[in-house]
Amino acid sequence: MFSRPTAALSSPVDITGDLVRTGFCVIPGSSMRVPTALRSSLKTLMASYDRLPVDPHLPDGGRYRYRRHTRYTYRPASGELLVADNPGYFQTVENNAFVGGQLRAYEELTGEVREGAFLAALIAFNVGQLPHAEAEQWAVQVHCVRTVAHDGLPGRPTPEGVHRDGCAYVSVHMLSRHNITGGMTGVYTPDHELITEKVFTECLDSFFGDDLRVRHGVGDVSVTDGSLGEGTRDMVLMSYDPM
Repeated sequence: MFSRPTAALSSPVDITGDLVRTGFCVIPGSSMRVPTALRSSLKTLMASYDRLPVDPHLPDGGRYRYRRHTRYTYRPASGELLVADNPGYFQTVENNAFVGGQLRAYEELTGEVREGAFLAALIAFNVGQLPHAEAEQWAVQVHCVRTVAHDGLPGRPTPEGVHRDGCAYVSVHMLSRHNITGGMTGVYTPDHELITEKVFTECLDSFFGDDLRVRHGVGDVSVTDGSLGEGTRDMVLMSYDPM
């Protein structure tokens, strides 16, 4: 267990209002204000992506996605954030036709990331934007995901295509991208009609979504310059359910 950090993230964007009005909010990373006290922890999180294990649950046999996953319980009133038991990650086939219907076990976030000040601050900030302010505690899932593209072999951030995650709310946050093109993030109606789209390019470019009201998906990424080696796209994915 560890508490809400004394340094907090902030943003002038009315994320809660957008979630209530439209079911989603897309914001630039420049509007996410990260205090100096959290920047070292953010750098530690970003560096950890070089040590992500390959996702073992891709039915196409691909090695284009690397991933860790941790569950938390968060109590807004006290700021308590507890690492929860993690039996694995499950989505229905209806929500994810690509890998749904199976319990997927991933390695936990490393301790310096799992209990890091930046991740704790990001969870606290994000939950504070969600409309269900009366919830006493939240089940929060955090996925650290790197998508890798090789010269002539694209990476697939969401091989399942347009989808919902099967929770109350989701958020997606870019950390970095290197030597890639593509990766268009789209927000859709439940009937898969495009509402808006944006290529995330800057640290903390973010999407917040009411998972019952909107769908989302990301296009494939390709290497920009083969002479520079592989291309990477590093994201933090979160889901939230009131308890």
